[in-house]
Amino acid sequence: MQQRTIEVEVSDGLETKRYSFAAGQPILIGRGRQCHVPLDSNKVARVQCTVNAEAGGLGIVDQGSGCGTFLNGRRINRAYLHEADQVLIADLQLRFRVASAVPCSGTVDSPVA
Repeated sequence: MQQRTIEVEVSDGLETKRYSFAAGQPILIGRGRQCHVPLDSNKVARVQCTVNAEAGGLGIVDQGSGCGTFLNGRRINRAYLHEADQVLIADLQLRFRVASAVPCSGTVDSPVA
């Protein structure tokens, strides 16, 4: 059985950071030290939102933040994410993707000369 991973991309318009997590645990997003995806903005709550792998894909839940979590331009409390969705928190754009990790066979091929 292949392990699913959740890939997160955060962009401020100048720089893009990428994160990858094994599915199964909630991903905390915000400016707090406990967050898995740190967002460097005073406009962002310590824990802004959480993302969870669910049967139908990914679910996102705003944690009562002041500035709000926006999905495709609409403020949300809770929603399901799809491949092309854009999440906006303050001035940061986030994209999410569920991927299947390729199981390792335990062997390494020799490089071809």
